[in-house]
Formats: sequence, C-alpha cells, structure tokens
Amino acid sequence: MRQGRSVEPGTGFSRDVTLSDGSVARIRPVEDTDRTRLADLHDRGLSDTSAYYRFFGIRPHLTGEFLDRLTTFEPTTAVSLVAQRHDAIVGVGSYTVDRPGVAEVAFAVADEFQGLGIATVLLEDLAVLARANGFAQLTAHTMATNRAMLSVFADVGLRCRHHLDSGVVDVDLDLDDDESLARAADVREWSAQAASMRPYLTPRSVVVIGAGHDPASPGHRIAANARRGFVGDLAVVRPDGASVAGVAGYPSVAAVPFEIDLAVVAVPAAATPQVLVDCGEAGVAAVVVITAGFSEAGAQAATTDADLVAIAHRYGMRLLGPNCFGVIAPAVNLDTTFAAVPVSVGTVAFGSQSGGLGIAVLAEVAQRGIGLSSFVSLGNRADVSSNDLLCAWADDPGTRVICLYLESIGNPRRFLRIARHVSASKPIVILKAGRSSAGARGAASHTAALASNDDAVDALFAAAGVIRVDTLEELLDVAEFLDAQPPPQGDRVGLVGNAGGPLILAADACESHGLAVPALSGELQAAIRARVPRAAACVNPVDLLSTVTPAGIADVVGLLARSGEVDAVVVAAVGLAGDDESSYASAFDQAPTGIPVAISVAGLPA
Repeated sequence: MRQGRSVEPGTGFSRDVTLSDGSVARIRPVEDTDRTRLADLHDRGLSDTSAYYRFFGIRPHLTGEFLDRLTTFEPTTAVSLVAQRHDAIVGVGSYTVDRPGVAEVAFAVADEFQGLGIATVLLEDLAVLARANGFAQLTAHTMATNRAMLSVFADVGLRCRHHLDSGVVDVDLDLDDDESLARAADVREWSAQAASMRPYLTPRSVVVIGAGHDPASPGHRIAANARRGFVGDLAVVRPDGASVAGVAGYPSVAAVPFEIDLAVVAVPAAATPQVLVDCGEAGVAAVVVITAGFSEAGAQAATTDADLVAIAHRYGMRLLGPNCFGVIAPAVNLDTTFAAVPVSVGTVAFGSQSGGLGIAVLAEVAQRGIGLSSFVSLGNRADVSSNDLLCAWADDPGTRVICLYLESIGNPRRFLRIARHVSASKPIVILKAGRSSAGARGAASHTAALASNDDAVDALFAAAGVIRVDTLEELLDVAEFLDAQPPPQGDRVGLVGNAGGPLILAADACESHGLAVPALSGELQAAIRARVPRAAACVNPVDLLSTVTPAGIADVVGLLARSGEVDAVVVAAVGLAGDDESSYASAFDQAPTGIPVAISVAGLPA
C-alpha cells in the first residue's frame, strides 16, 4: 500500500490528482458544507442514464437521509470522498459497513468528467482507508450494462470476483494485495502525468502573457522565439491588445479567439495570481510561469509557490515554474525561452532546474550538433517536476536519452519508483548539484530547493538505475555517446588500446562501477594474436602496443564485438605520430560492431 496517507480528515489525506486527460482535480474527505454541491452533482451533473446506473432505476428525489449518509466521514463505519474542480463537486465515492470486515462502495461521477479516471482514484483511496480501518473486503453492486464501472473494479489492482444475478453484478474486492493495488495506481498515475505534459511538449496553441515592446525584455524575446517557427496558433496578451514581435495581440486571455493549450506568463510577480485566475477562467490547459519572486525570494515574497499551484489546480491546470526559463518543443518547432541559440531536432531530452545552466546547455548542444527532443526549465518545481518529465519521456518515441540537471530530489520514494521503471528501457543521466554544504546553500537560495544528503542521493540513483555525472561536460559527453549507441545487453567490457597505462585505468574504472572485465577465451586470444605483434597482450585488457594503427585497433574491436564474449568495448588509447580524429573516425566507420563502443584517445592534436 502506498505510504504517506492519513486516514483522518484534515490531516493531509486531501490531495491533487492528475486525470487521464492531463487536467487536475482535488480529492478530499467530504464536509458538512458539501450538501448543496452533492445535490447539484446528482440532480444536474448526472444524465438520466448515469442516474439510472447510480440508483438502479428512475432518478429519485434526494432525501435528507441520503445526503446525511453521503456527508458522513467516520472511517470505521461510513466514508465519503469527493472530487472537486473549481467550486463544484464532480465525483463522489463512499463506503458503508455491509457486514463485519466488509464495506460496500458506491460512486457517482458527473457525465462531463466520466472516463477521466475519477472513479478509479476514489476507489484507490477508499481501499486505502478501508484497509487501514480494519476492513478486509469491499463489495459493490452494479448494473450488468454499466461496463465503465465494471472496468474500474477489474482494473484497480485488487483481486476481483463477479456474480451475475438478474441483471445486477455483485463485485467483491479483496484488500490483501497491497502491491498489486500500488502497481496499478502507479501505472494510472504515470499515464496521467504523461498526458499532463502534452501541452508543454506538443502544444497546439500558445499565448504569451506580458510581452513588452522592448526587444530586450524576456516576454518580447519569448514571443519572437515562438514566432520563429511554431506551427500552431500563437498570440500575445497585453492590456493594450497590441501586437508584439509580429505576433497578434489581444487585451485579455478571454479575448483570444482559439482554445489555449499553453500560456507563458511573464508578468510581474504581483500580477501573476490574477493572470492565473484569468487563464483558468478561459480554460487554459497548462501554464509556464517565467516570473521570479516567489518562494525562492524567502520571507519577503508576498505570494508563495504553493499559492500559485493552488490557483492553477483549482482550475485543473498544471503549472511549470515559477522562476523558470521556459520550454522548447522541437516536435512542433516551438521555443518559449528567451535564449538566443536555436536548437535542432534530435532524440535527447533535457530538463534543468536552473535556467542559467539551461542557457549554457542550449549553447553547448548547438555547438556539438546534439539534437533535442525537448528542453524544459523546471525552475522552482512548484508543480511540474522531474518525475513528471520522466513519465512523459518514458513512452515518447522521439526520446532515446533523458538528461536532468537537479539541485534537489523532491519526492525520493516516487522518484525511485518512476526512474527504476524508465531506466529499464531508456538511460537517465543526471547532474546533481549541491554535493557540498556551500553548494546546498546556493541551491536553496537559487530555486527554493531543499538539498538532499549526497550519500543518500548516490544510493537512490544506484537503486534507480540512474547514471550520475559530475560536470556539465561529462553530462553532454555521456548523452552524446548513449544517443549514438545501442544499449549494452550485459556488464562484460572488452578493453583495447595501444598503451598499458590508460588500459589499467580503464579496467579500474570498470570494476569500481560494477562492470566485469573478463579474460578472453583461448580461441579469441589466438584470433587476435594472429593479427597483432607477438608481444601484444591479448587476455583483456588487450594492449596492441604503440605500433598499431587506428585501423588495426578497429579490426580487433570488430573481433571482440563478434565474439559474444563481451557486451561493450572501450578503446583507451593515446595519440601517436600521424594520428588524428579523422583517422580514428574513418577506421571505425568501416567497422560496424553491433554493440556499444566507446573511444577515448588522449593526446590527439586539437
């Protein structure tokens, strides 16, 4: 069973959840003041068909006794949880004692919100509450034609039994399989988080709010960058409704004549809360808050990160930032940053908690020719986090390698579950700052980050299958290598070079990172020896001596790759007279290997 849930109202059980369409709803215990809103849900939110399924017949008059039961929260006898969007209750799930150890569950979800996973989330939480309060089983009764509700029961992750009698299905759900419930909840949650990232990574329409006429201002530069190639609808919003950087302007978000997937907010901090309300009222799906001056500003901040998230979630919106640098979505040719360097389309995804480091990354990937599938500046991570990005990039066919710069790990347990799942199919490379006490202080003042114990971070990354690097250069080196190579199928490494020292260092590095450097078979050693000087060492590491050419090294690497005795090869060599990068490149271009090959040659001319 997932941890961290209180079973009493008012002690943290309430939570915001992401629905299958990427929007957000609040799940909370029912309150006495909910009677009118619950009556509205049943009277106005349910169609005749939904009311028929809920009440097994024609919609009844809601009695006071019914509303009394529905507004009860006594975990040992009766519980109701509600799903709320804005000021309306859009779903309710409840359990009441049926017999000792068994609670009966029932649900109602407004037609407008059906199919988004609300009933599933309510059932997950009711199962947690019921189990914590001594119940061993949930039971339910539903019409045989109510396929949607039957699917909820079947897919929630609990052992489920059905019995059909006179058109009514009796369902029993056992509460003893905590792991299956948690696993199914993870799958649902990860899918929903990925959906909530679509307005950031593949938006169909964008507005920039707060773009000024000064070409040097962030809002103006964002509008200009977005206009450079975005394939969807684009507008700016400013009080005078004027155009900016060639982008059509409107005086308010409500005046924009198209549905808005993404709003980029670059107004002063004091104006940001009202802008978020305006976005919510206009039905914006997601927002990016470029503006700084919130929780990272400390006690002098009039508005906190949590205040911004509360506004966004009230309207079902996700929020990226605040204090962030923006998003680049090459799939739709969109740049909502104020960077000066355009990026090319590729298969490396990059998320950064620092805007400044993000600017450096964009300049460096452009210089190296590394293409990006997406770039996201996280800023304070008030809502959208690196965990959300991992969910989005996990199943993105356009992403092969995931890179992150982080200053803190917000929810280590959740990160571990997600990263372990993602790293099984795609490499995750992380540069985690704040190793020192001074670095941790800097992170806290920079993006309101709470730094983590570095030994614990190392253990967390190891358990999650994450590759940790120490410098930006190393991060990009590893990303570039992984993007160009197939993943290794095991931990056996063959080492080849032309000098003993680099090979010894490479062997030490492999074993210190849990990789094997196995001795080669006699047959393979003989095959290598037939092509190299008699004095060469062929056992692994394979030292081909200083007379070997780049083509000779490539020839031996090909033998190793085809042997089936290693899963990857590292060439650790030194540059000799007449060698240069082109000689190694041409040698290995003619030697396809089928397994990862890393080439490190020290001392080549620049």
